[in-house]
Amino acid sequence: MAWLVLPTLVVAGAVLVLMNWPAPADVDVSTVATSLQFRSRGTDRQVLLEPTSARWLALKGFDEIRLTPTAVLIADQTKHDFEHDTYPASAWSPLPLGEVLALHPAGRTEAAVTIRPIGKENGSLTLGPIVVGSADITLRSPEKGSLSVELRGQKMDGDVPLPEEFRIDADNCIRDGDLSAHSGSPMTFKILLGQKSRLLDYSSQRSGVRLAIGYAANRKESFLGKAGFAVDQVRFLDQGTTGQPESTLSGTGVIEYTHYPAATAVPLSGGDFLSLDDLKGFYLREIAPADDMNSLRVRMGGVVGKIRSGPVGSVTDRRLTNFDRLRQNPTLVTLFTVLGWVVPTLIAARKLYKELHEHSPSP
Repeated sequence: MAWLVLPTLVVAGAVLVLMNWPAPADVDVSTVATSLQFRSRGTDRQVLLEPTSARWLALKGFDEIRLTPTAVLIADQTKHDFEHDTYPASAWSPLPLGEVLALHPAGRTEAAVTIRPIGKENGSLTLGPIVVGSADITLRSPEKGSLSVELRGQKMDGDVPLPEEFRIDADNCIRDGDLSAHSGSPMTFKILLGQKSRLLDYSSQRSGVRLAIGYAANRKESFLGKAGFAVDQVRFLDQGTTGQPESTLSGTGVIEYTHYPAATAVPLSGGDFLSLDDLKGFYLREIAPADDMNSLRVRMGGVVGKIRSGPVGSVTDRRLTNFDRLRQNPTLVTLFTVLGWVVPTLIAARKLYKELHEHSPSP
């Protein structure tokens, strides 16, 4: 019997080891979140956001913005109607212009501008493609119908095609050629551009440049390019009011195993924690407005060395074990099925042979 017991113990031990040996998983993850943090993979530049239509655009943390207007009016801030965010006609006065209008931060304070189209082209604003190299990035839905992008770790340059007439609200800015004592105070400009100079150029030497847009109410398509965005780190965490980390998942989702469709998919719910580590060949494939426009619909996939999910206090390892992978390999399933038939048959044949040999008459 030893010839049968020993192999059985060896196989049972191997199965036990495989059942407790997690393996890297090739996953496809879909979820809904209010924000996500990620790091671009490698140093090659790749398109983060495709050209995006917007109702308004906000920029923070820049070193300079430049444009070439044909006319500029500046508003008297004492006549601002805060309730309706408007100015009477008497509040506007023309500025003498050089060739370029340039705004810079006033001292060490972070500068910010918000751009809104006005006039007959109200609502027509397009953010040009955002191309980044190695950077830490946060995408967030700060309010309904808006997307913010924070880039850290690299110099940022870009441009925005603008309509013919628009308004700029500037905070903590200084205008080239403005020697007044009020530099850095809130300023509001009404700007008219010619047909040949419709770009606003912006640049930053600082870490932490941020852009935000208000996108169209009927937008459903992804902000990312069709090729997706290669990453080596993704986080769905934010700091809560108590200072403790909180999950940013805000809706339902699912973890699926790409090469093992028979494996049970793992559901995700709002408030669940989702942790992914040791990423290889991992891409953000879709980031689009969620149905409520208060969150972002995210789809991503690739190989993860570690993946955990679940509610507070019940976060679980979601990797398949090596036994799961073997069990769902159709070739191996066929092999073990054959062995499951052959081995008992051989045992029965051997037993029958012995019995016949024992009961056969001696010569």
